[in-house]
Amino acid sequence: MEELRVDMGKEVAGISHDFSIIHTKVYIIVAAITNVVKWYQSLILKVDKIAEVDTQSFSKVEASLINLNDLVSKIGSSSSLITPDSLFQKFDALESTLKAELAPFVTSCSDHL
Repeated sequence: MEELRVDMGKEVAGISHDFSIIHTKVYIIVAAITNVVKWYQSLILKVDKIAEVDTQSFSKVEASLINLNDLVSKIGSSSSLITPDSLFQKFDALESTLKAELAPFVTSCSDHL
């Protein structure tokens, strides 16, 4: 009977040891998955912020292009308001606006490449 109790004690100790090893491995896996989820959530926030900035930039560019379209459609071909200098100034201003509005988008795109 004593021998059976000793053998059972060894088995229980072995099972306890195996449980401890499995518990440690599961804890490591849970910690790794938790870190991946936290990283993914922070990445999603960054992507959402970039998308918001891009949307705002494109909205401003779209508004500038609509204004330019309106300006061009209102000016007749025989109008004395059209001069090479005035066209140059308008397109120069448009180019500056586009560069300023697209700069964050270009920067964010180059950062992700």
